[in-house]
Amino acid sequence: MDQIGVWFSATIDHLKQHWSKHILPFFALFFGILLVAGLAFGAFFLSTLLFGAIGSAFDDDAITGMMGALGMAVGGFLGFLFTLLLPPLFLAHVRLILMLERGDPEARYALGWAYKRLLAVVMVMLGKGFLNGIGVLLCFVGVYLTGALTYVALPALADRDQGGVDALSTALALGKANILPLVVFMFGLAILNMVLMFVPFVGGFLAFVVNTAAPVIVYEKLREGADAVA
Repeated sequence: MDQIGVWFSATIDHLKQHWSKHILPFFALFFGILLVAGLAFGAFFLSTLLFGAIGSAFDDDAITGMMGALGMAVGGFLGFLFTLLLPPLFLAHVRLILMLERGDPEARYALGWAYKRLLAVVMVMLGKGFLNGIGVLLCFVGVYLTGALTYVALPALADRDQGGVDALSTALALGKANILPLVVFMFGLAILNMVLMFVPFVGGFLAFVVNTAAPVIVYEKLREGADAVA
């Protein structure tokens, strides 16, 4: 359990030393979410409008209703496709943090590299979402247990040239071996987030940095420990 203090200390140190490096990723994600939300809403609106107009051309309530439902389905699917633009923004940020932690002089926010890993990062996000969904069914403790299992999945993907399945496998192996410290750490992080949100003006930004940096730092410490044992 001693590593929990090390994780918190390293996360705070990262915040102090590299906070300015997170400004670009923060605004990229902020405006990315706005853009994707606008595109998704626009696609849904135009799709329902178009299919609704087609359906209204038929003098049949059944066809009109079917076309309206089809328009909503197509619009929802297009909206989902637009949301796939977001995961690489997270991956690029995670890779930047990983490079900063390793003292890489070429550390940068590489969106091009991240979008080349689109399928892998989407697979990781879906895997995390699936397990977290199971955790929700298991109530409060379950959310932390399942969250701990994939807590370092994105850093694992950013670190190595591997697919989404391999990154999830790496995260699951590290998560299972350190399940209790991870759960305690995540709970402590949730409390820290609540405290940071009371900081005027920059509380949201600080919480964003902490929540993105913490999994990377935990991954680095666990990887170093695994290498030392090996």
